[in-house]
Amino acid sequence: SYSFCTLLRVPTAPHPPKMYPFPQPGQAYSQSSHAELVERIKRGQRASQEWKQRWWDWCDAHGGTRDPAKHEGWVLMQAVAQCGEPPQGPPTVPRKGRKNPHPYLSNPAHAALVSQIKRGQRASTEWKERWWKWCDEAGGSTYDPARHSFEALNNSLSVIGQPPAELPTTNQAPAPTSPEHEELIQKVKALQRSSMPFKNAWGKYCEAHGEGKRDPARHTVQFIHDAIKVCLTGQFAHQ
Repeated sequence: SYSFCTLLRVPTAPHPPKMYPFPQPGQAYSQSSHAELVERIKRGQRASQEWKQRWWDWCDAHGGTRDPAKHEGWVLMQAVAQCGEPPQGPPTVPRKGRKNPHPYLSNPAHAALVSQIKRGQRASTEWKERWWKWCDEAGGSTYDPARHSFEALNNSLSVIGQPPAELPTTNQAPAPTSPEHEELIQKVKALQRSSMPFKNAWGKYCEAHGEGKRDPARHTVQFIHDAIKVCLTGQFAHQ
């Protein structure tokens, strides 16, 4: 015979898992002693892969996080008692990329050569690709010239050739050559502001005959005269 409760099979709430099977000692842990324990365990993990695995296994077995800073002091003491004393290896070595990024630049000749290679990359895409190829084949895929020794840079140039000279950049438009030139420049700008068809025609005319330079200050008086005449006819507006 079955009781009413047995037939219903009323589920009972599961007991929450115990995180740690050890009773918490009454001893209080100061912040300094807890920080020392945390640092000992972290250094132990860095010093020994075997001890690190024992620490991970202990954390997994007791349902806790692997970050020792998130455990209380008494828990860490229990872990150390079971895993053994953490080995204290040498001080932490900075990760790659944290070291001095330019260890050679104290040499003025080396710094000048680095600048020369950087200018060459800006001046020529083709030369920059040759530099990258040399870096992949002989420079450990390190593209920053400042990370290579002076001897390595000289060797690279003997293979890929001297970097081309960087052309000066001129972001500022040249000054008008005469009052007539200035007047024509202002006329073009006024027409562009007042007439969208003229603005479109001016842009297309410059693409076709002015090397794509749309700034009237970069063109001669004769060019602007001819462009205004053609653009006002609407010849380029709908092309």
